[in-house]
Amino acid sequence: EQIAALETQMETAAENLKKAQENLQNFNPVAPISGTVLTCGLVAGETVESGKTAIVIADTAVMTVEVQVDEQDINYVKPGMMVTITQNEMTYMGTVESVSMTATGENGVATFPAVVKVDNPDGMLLSGMYVQYSLVASQSDNCLVVPIACVKSVADSEGNPLSVVYVKSASRPENAVDMPEGAEVPAGFYAVPVETGLNDTMNVEILSGLNEGDEVFTNYMTDNANSYGM
Repeated sequence: EQIAALETQMETAAENLKKAQENLQNFNPVAPISGTVLTCGLVAGETVESGKTAIVIADTAVMTVEVQVDEQDINYVKPGMMVTITQNEMTYMGTVESVSMTATGENGVATFPAVVKVDNPDGMLLSGMYVQYSLVASQSDNCLVVPIACVKSVADSEGNPLSVVYVKSASRPENAVDMPEGAEVPAGFYAVPVETGLNDTMNVEILSGLNEGDEVFTNYMTDNANSYGM
């Protein structure tokens, strides 16, 4: 029994020695990476307790930005997309690293967390800062665009949805269509069907139906009921 008790004490002592050796190895005054000291939890003269974080160091050359993507936009955001980060009029370029497939809801709005890696070579982007971000989900070069207010949604003779633009012309264009009864078409303009492409909150791409230089109707001006905007 005495031998068994001593063997148990030896096993406990060996385990304590192993933990002490591991702690000694962890107490390395040389940082494992090149970076910037973010916090220091030590005060001169105090006794350092086991498990206490002494110094937090981070490589700030590449920062991680956590963003929340609205549920209406999540289908456009993919890993690898370029992101423009703005903070205090400074612009940084980042890349979407990951996008969560699980949403979080608040006040009836669902958002999806995403992680963006941002190059920060000058170190001006600091931890804990709030930033603005924007990304291009899709783009079209050398395209024809009109203000989005120009495009009207109507139904054709068979009830199918149709997008039209009112085009100013001295005579009725060959591709003009008749508007449903009650629709108000400005004088001198004709409804022309168009095929739309990409759009943002201001403009919409026209794939077919219009030509560059066409004069189109936008809306009536509020300060003069007899004039219209073009």
